[in-house]
Amino acid sequence: MFSNTFARKKSILMESKLQIGRFMVEPIRKSSFQTTVLRSFLPLFTTSIFISPNLVAEETPDGASIWSGESELGFVLTDGNTETHTINGKLGLTGDGEIWRKKVGFEVLGSSQNDETSAEKYSAEGQLDRKFANDTFLFGNLSYSDDRFSGFDFESSVSSGMGKTLINNEKTNLVVEAGPGVRVSKPKDGSSEEEATLGLGLDYKLNFSETAKFSQSFDVDVGEDRTVTTSVSGLTSQMVGNLAMKFTLTVKHNSDPVVDSGTGQEKESTDTETAVTVVYSF
Repeated sequence: MFSNTFARKKSILMESKLQIGRFMVEPIRKSSFQTTVLRSFLPLFTTSIFISPNLVAEETPDGASIWSGESELGFVLTDGNTETHTINGKLGLTGDGEIWRKKVGFEVLGSSQNDETSAEKYSAEGQLDRKFANDTFLFGNLSYSDDRFSGFDFESSVSSGMGKTLINNEKTNLVVEAGPGVRVSKPKDGSSEEEATLGLGLDYKLNFSETAKFSQSFDVDVGEDRTVTTSVSGLTSQMVGNLAMKFTLTVKHNSDPVVDSGTGQEKESTDTETAVTVVYSF
């Protein structure tokens, strides 16, 4: 009797989870581009402005804030012979303590032309670092990406390894990371693919002045079947208070792109994204 009752409760719980999943996912897949933007990122961007005082309230013994973050938003509208709508939004949080460092990031990118969606991507990433002496640390990383025009239903990865801060002063910061991982990809026309990877990462920041800074990240994931290389270059200029203008160039290269089921042709191996956003730092 106990096992039957437990089985029924488990069945009800699983069905509830499925219903909740459909409730959350279906509106995104069926909604218009403008509605997707409003539901996906604008609430996060607005909320970050109001919750930032609470985030920075936690302090270390010397009075420095543990939590910091940035929210970015870019929006372009054109009308006339061609109507286009483009949105680019990011939210990043970093909690830096004496022993542990936590990093979480979310991103949404979308574009439509004449009411036809031409780009739509959602991604999330989280990393936990355990600090040691001599500016070294161990890390664990989780990432998930849903780019609906890449030929994949989703791409996700789990990795761990060691990193080291090579340079850290008021003007320059340079961090390198390396470690093994596992990448899981689901092509739109095929079964899930799983492969072991070796990841190499570099993160560089340069402060030109109190109001201008340059950032460069470079990541390489070498897998058994394909290698994914991502480069993100950014130039930020402070406007007033916590607001700044940021120019970003992102280049992603896939050594073995999938074949588009609609055209029968192979997808482009290199994707380039240029964005100009307003940044709110807290």
